[in-house]
Amino acid sequence: MKIMSYNIRYASGGFRKSRYWANRLPIMAEAIVTPSIVGFQEVLPEQLADLKKTMVDYSYVGVGRDDGHETGEHIPIFYKDEQWKKTDHGNLWLSETPEVPGSTSWGNRIPRMCTWIRLVDKNGKGIYIYNAHLDHMSWKSRRMSAVFLLKQIGEREHKDDPVVLMGDLNCKPGSKPLKILLADKKILRDSYTINDHDLENSSTYNSWKVSKKGNRRIDYILTSPSLKVHSAEILTLHKEGTVASDHNVIVTTIQWTE
Repeated sequence: MKIMSYNIRYASGGFRKSRYWANRLPIMAEAIVTPSIVGFQEVLPEQLADLKKTMVDYSYVGVGRDDGHETGEHIPIFYKDEQWKKTDHGNLWLSETPEVPGSTSWGNRIPRMCTWIRLVDKNGKGIYIYNAHLDHMSWKSRRMSAVFLLKQIGEREHKDDPVVLMGDLNCKPGSKPLKILLADKKILRDSYTINDHDLENSSTYNSWKVSKKGNRRIDYILTSPSLKVHSAEILTLHKEGTVASDHNVIVTTIQWTE
């Protein structure tokens, strides 16, 4: 199965027409309808409406981070209807009061959250998907969020189900939050490191350029070791020099292990 994580950049006019959402969506439209499961970040309500129209063969879960309904950025998880059945899902705020919409703690000035879902395939095999967007300013918030996410994974109801944790974690490999998340190789591993890559051309933040140059890899797909990783790659979605987002796409292909 193919899994994608993509920070699509929130819709804002700015001064460059190439960065308008209406001009960026067509560039990404073909790619985002290929994976089995897609986790997006920085999705405003109007962008969510457009994604739903584009991804007609998918269902999704996710709420606005400001009020737990429609207001503010979403981090939705889309999944193909023909492949999956949803059995459980939820939304958690990365704070000391995770059930309170819009809550903040640990130094983050804006709400940060995680949307999760349990999916079951046609053979009855279950998998948990967590989609998170960590704070871009507070190191403490990122560290505490990593601890919190590991706790949530450990407390999932179906503990034998494998886990995928994806998202914009706003920190590089080797940083403290990543060390926390990957400390126990029996829980999570970085799918991008399973195969060899040019680490000097592995940036997921592209600064609005058609580029992977550098080592600014801040977007991840972390997987349980019980999931076999066939491939993991970073893609820059672009057309005629215009990129679809200031982040590149992460795509990982995995399969069940017997």
